[in-house]
Amino acid sequence: MEAMGFPLAPAESPEQELISIHHLGWLSEVNDTFCPLKAVQKYPYKHLSKALKGPVSDAFFAGGKFWKRHWNIYYVYPPQFTDTKPLLLLPAHQVDAFFELINTKLRTRLHFPEPSEEPGFLLHFSDDGTPRPRFLGRCNSKAGFEELEMMMPSEDFQPEPNQASGIQPSERSREAWRRKMEHAINATKNKKQAVRNKKREERYKRQRRWGQQLKRAQRYLGLRSRRDDVDALPLASLSVNADSHQTSADSVQASTGGDPCINGELTGTAAHSAGGETSPQCLDLDRPAPFACESDVVIICVDIESYERNHDLITEIGVATLDTLDLAGVPIGQEAMNWMEKIRVRHFRILENAHLKNKKYLTGCPENFEFGESEWVSIKDAAQALASCFQDPFSRSDLIDTRVTTPTKRNIVLLGHDTQTDINYMRKVGYNPLNNPALLEVLDTAALYQFHTRDVQPRQLGMIMYDLDLIAWHLHNAGNDAAYTLQAMIGICLRDVQGTGTSKAAREQLAAVRLEDALDAAGQQTLDENGGWSSAGDGTDGGDPEPPVLPPSP
Repeated sequence: MEAMGFPLAPAESPEQELISIHHLGWLSEVNDTFCPLKAVQKYPYKHLSKALKGPVSDAFFAGGKFWKRHWNIYYVYPPQFTDTKPLLLLPAHQVDAFFELINTKLRTRLHFPEPSEEPGFLLHFSDDGTPRPRFLGRCNSKAGFEELEMMMPSEDFQPEPNQASGIQPSERSREAWRRKMEHAINATKNKKQAVRNKKREERYKRQRRWGQQLKRAQRYLGLRSRRDDVDALPLASLSVNADSHQTSADSVQASTGGDPCINGELTGTAAHSAGGETSPQCLDLDRPAPFACESDVVIICVDIESYERNHDLITEIGVATLDTLDLAGVPIGQEAMNWMEKIRVRHFRILENAHLKNKKYLTGCPENFEFGESEWVSIKDAAQALASCFQDPFSRSDLIDTRVTTPTKRNIVLLGHDTQTDINYMRKVGYNPLNNPALLEVLDTAALYQFHTRDVQPRQLGMIMYDLDLIAWHLHNAGNDAAYTLQAMIGICLRDVQGTGTSKAAREQLAAVRLEDALDAAGQQTLDENGGWSSAGDGTDGGDPEPPVLPPSP
């Protein structure tokens, strides 16, 4: 029998097993495969039919029969936010031999669960610097096992000369190991507990992803640098657009006068080199951003309004654009107002649906566009109008009639508030932004704000603007909402870097009291939901952009 493509190790000889009992705390061999002990004990109750469950349990599991054979017990300490107790393991080759014995005696076909069904049943440990199982002891009775549990070493116990690997694990290796431990713990739970744990794991993943998105958004605005970008200022290669633009790095150098310290605090490369942090230790709002705007992106926010009685009828399309090259040399300003003035906004109204106005579930105001003149388009021309906003000159009114014959290739970040809904609406009118090869990634202010505040529920745009002390007149006008969403993104990024708004301690306390998981049947302490919020890492930079994924047609 093989485990997930890994051949199982041959059974140990009696002499080898006798020697191994003296090696308390010794590391397992590289590439050994294990099964969680509790998952094996619960195998007949989770993975067998009613017809087989009784006979298999009565003959080999119930009444202490499971312990009437020699088991080598190993242990590994999982991440503390996952569980505080060590995870006990059995060598997979011993479990395989146990299943073969049952199959021979009862003429059954027991086998390891498929990875898609129970990904934590078979665990493979590599020599990548992450923790590997350590030997606890050998037993052949329940009493013997209980004695082994009482002599459990501490997490940092390392007997000489059997030391841990000197390899430093990569961030990817640590994340893979953490997921492996979560899967293993889920495999030890009953089905209902496993479902709850899976939901919690999915929530943690979402929260970590939101935190990474927030940090990348800050990098696009020059409020944070890449961790591996030691020479954050200046960048070696930067794109240049119109004659009126400077490169991001040029503007930062000019604004700081080559001085790595602003207001007595390290910024830019100096701050990065000094502490390894990717955000500035202080932020002077009377100066431009302390770092170069990464990738010199064009951030495009789209909001679409539809008729409340028939959502296939599109009534308005709003597009707000921020070219980060326009931020070159521009002081941030209080509440980032200087940057928000660089946002360009367009408001398209659909001719055929001009008579439709929402008033039952929300108050529509298509006639109250706050950022210029609305533009009327036919529904058949809506896709072309929308597509033009994703092309050079990106809604710059002073260049629309004098655009260059060869457009400048730029990186685009699509932004929205509940972005997926607006993407579906865009596809309905005939334009799919996810097909744009210049699209770097998709961001959502609802998720960015939710991570910033550690809130378990997404908030409406109006509430976010209120919390950011930003004025938002005539919400539910597509042009206004697109502009406000882009303003909110800037405000969230700025406040998160400054550490203002809800304090970190208050956010953590708020997250702690919003626990969603009850105590399990064994009385285990509830897992701290804050693990999902904090695991993005205060010292990380957000990683690489997430490639846009094309969903099925709506």
